[in-house]
Amino acid sequence: MINLRHNYSPKTIFLTGFRFSSSSYSLKLDDGILDEIFALNHSEIKFTINLEQKFSPWFWVDFAIGYQFNFNTDFEAKILETQSFQIRPENTPFFKMGIFLSPPDKYMK
Repeated sequence: MINLRHNYSPKTIFLTGFRFSSSSYSLKLDDGILDEIFALNHSEIKFTINLEQKFSPWFWVDFAIGYQFNFNTDFEAKILETQSFQIRPENTPFFKMGIFLSPPDKYMK
């Protein structure tokens, strides 16, 4: 993750940057006839612009908009009778809102 940060005020923070992420999961599908086991592998880069706003000494809200570029998403078969395959999810814009708690500076001293 690489971000540029600008503290507009003690209660307002702007961030912009990008993040590469990848994830892998194990999936077991049972259709009643054949068990199928896959390793699901996905990777992406997200470009984001964030605004973090403090509303009270402990309460912050995070707003983010951005664009997600998807790379490989593959289902790797772990059983010989099953065939591996790939999918191509579309690149897409996104919006995210989060709420988080952060102790005031006086608690950290």
